[in-house]
Amino acid sequence: MCNPYSNQLRFRRTEFDKIPRDAYGVYGIWFRRRCIYVGKAEIQPIPKRLEQHWRESHNPLLKAWVQAKGSELRVAYVVAPERLEASSLERLYIRRFQPLANRVRYYKDH
Repeated sequence: MCNPYSNQLRFRRTEFDKIPRDAYGVYGIWFRRRCIYVGKAEIQPIPKRLEQHWRESHNPLLKAWVQAKGSELRVAYVVAPERLEASSLERLYIRRFQPLANRVRYYKDH
């Protein structure tokens, strides 16, 4: 995810199987060169979190993007060395990419 334009997968259920089932960390959902959403997977692995967003996202803005753009969306992810590091990585990437659908932006003063 440090370079969000490489190693991306299409945001499709069949593509999530390419991510290791035991991968925990941070993921970003992209449309073209714009970050739509950054999320973390600490409790559930990344593929499971992506499946949840694909089926029925809890976030209304992300849900609208998924319904409108579906498989045109891309996903990039980074596996955290330790599960609990996912929160720190999530804040870093939200601050860096300013995703459209994240409610919290983590500006520099936070």
